[in-house]
Amino acid sequence: MCSSDLAKRTYVVNIDNDGPFVKSATPIGAISNLVDHFDVTLDGPIANASFTTNAVSLVGARAPAISGIAALGGAQWRIQLASAIPPGDFTLSIGPGILDEAGNPMNQNRNGVNGEVPGDVFTAAVSIRLADLKPINVSAPANLEIGRAHV
Repeated sequence: MCSSDLAKRTYVVNIDNDGPFVKSATPIGAISNLVDHFDVTLDGPIANASFTTNAVSLVGARAPAISGIAALGGAQWRIQLASAIPPGDFTLSIGPGILDEAGNPMNQNRNGVNGEVPGDVFTAAVSIRLADLKPINVSAPANLEIGRAHV
């Protein structure tokens, strides 16, 4: 092969510059049961070491701490809480320091600029409203005297 043949070859190189983003998180929105974890799906594989408890926050009155992050397989992850979330309003935030396998930080707003705060931070509102307990049938013994204990 002569040197002129090498000059005629064309090579295509794809450079990954797109950062990962959160496609979904559950549960979010109005919730009527106890929640002790969130399941998150990203758009593709990430650098596992970059998804840590430091990359996630849950803000609100009496919000439990983030106790762990676990890979569920593929691009799915579980954010484990130290305890169930009490009733109230909270904000779940993820990123933007989570990296894809090419080392690109998150690009949640998909604007081509990775790692922006707050633009590339995934946020979701979580509102825990447990059902009110309503007595259906209340009864008392016939010989009940107010102020006196009955055994």
